[in-house]
Amino acid sequence: MRLPVPLVVAVCLASTAAAAEFEGIYKQAADSDCSLVGVDGGSLQISGSTFHGVDSTCEMTEPVNVNEMKAVLYTMQCTGQRGDWSARAMLVHAADGGIIMVWDGYAFKYDACPDPDAPNPVAESLPADAKVQEASETTPDAPAETETVTEEAPVTVIVPAGDASDGDAPDTKTEAATEADAG
Repeated sequence: MRLPVPLVVAVCLASTAAAAEFEGIYKQAADSDCSLVGVDGGSLQISGSTFHGVDSTCEMTEPVNVNEMKAVLYTMQCTGQRGDWSARAMLVHAADGGIIMVWDGYAFKYDACPDPDAPNPVAESLPADAKVQEASETTPDAPAETETVTEEAPVTVIVPAGDASDGDAPDTKTEAATEADAG
């Protein structure tokens, strides 16, 4: 049986729209590098209806909404270093903004990577007339040269009281260190 073209297009668009709600880059572990996708120590990415995992890519097809949950069950058509395979996976929106991915017998929690294009809430909280200055800029009030400031710290110095052969123990005294002492 052959499906009418409009129905096939509608099913494909629904699959892409369902997967799009999970779009983003997610950390495999707390110390994952969000700029590396699909490698060990990097991150995972969902883009459109494509899941990019470690050394594998899966098309997320046949979405089924899970009743009374922010979750969708997908058929994953995957290719990778170990060949091609198909599996079912459920994606759930985690309460903290990440996702939970459940494969048969396994559940993984992935934290969302920060969006590099997201607005900066600190900069947005500044008054409209405030000027944000780059760290490399200098202001007219700033000194032309950087001065090195050294703080005097107490130093314990051991000074022999006399000839070491006479049995006297050395005396100790505390002095303030100066630049001359250091150099």
